[in-house]
Amino acid sequence: MRNTKSCPDFLYHHHCIFHNNHLEMHHRVDRPLWLPVPGRFIIQENYSTPMVTGFRFPKISAETLSGKRKTLPDAASGAPALIVVAFVREAQDMINSWLIPVKEEFQGSEKIAIYEIPVISSAIWRPMRRIIDTGMRSGIPDAEHDYVMTVYSSASELTGPLEITDQSSAYLYLIDRDGIIRWEGRDFAETQTLFRLRETIRKCLSQENRRTEEGERREEPSVPLP
Repeated sequence: MRNTKSCPDFLYHHHCIFHNNHLEMHHRVDRPLWLPVPGRFIIQENYSTPMVTGFRFPKISAETLSGKRKTLPDAASGAPALIVVAFVREAQDMINSWLIPVKEEFQGSEKIAIYEIPVISSAIWRPMRRIIDTGMRSGIPDAEHDYVMTVYSSASELTGPLEITDQSSAYLYLIDRDGIIRWEGRDFAETQTLFRLRETIRKCLSQENRRTEEGERREEPSVPLP
C-alpha cells in the first residue's frame, strides 16, 4: 500500500511516496512550478503588523541545490534580496502567489536575488537529505539551484529571531544590501501587501543604482589642468 503522508512536508515540487519500503519521488504534474492557484491570489489581508522589519536578517548557513555552501544574509551582501522561508509543502501555493508577479516584474533585474529556504527540522529526514535534494533539484530550473538553500537543522535558528510562531505559513523578507529587513509578509499575497512589496523593491533598487552611480563618479580619473 502506498503512503503519501510519510514524507517530509517540504518536497514542494514533488510527491514523495513510500512503496514496498522504497522512497519514490514523483514530479507534481498536478501543479507545475510557479503555476498560480485559481481563486487564491487575492485574499483578505491578515498580516499588517511588522515584526522584525528594521532588524538584520539572522545568519543562516545551508547547502544550495547546486552544492554550494552559502550563508545568508552575507551571500546577498551588496544588493537587495527577497528571502522566502517555509516549513511545509502546503506553503508552496502561498509562495507562488508572491513570486509569480514579482518575477514577472523584476525578472530582468540582475540586482535582486530571490532565495528560498525550505526548513526540514525533523531529524528523521536528515539521513535522507541527498535523496530529498535530488528530488527537489529535478523539479526546479537549473538557474534557480544556487538560490534554494534547504536547512536540515533546528527550525529555531529562524523561528526565534524572526518571531515565527505558525509554521504552516510562508514568510517573505526583503533585505537591503546590508542585510537589514526592509519589508516582511506572510501567507497568500493580497493586493495591498503585494503593492507594498513591489514599491519597496523599487525603492531598494533605486537606492542601489544611486550608490553605483556615485561610486562610478568617484572612480573617474581626474583630468589634469593644462
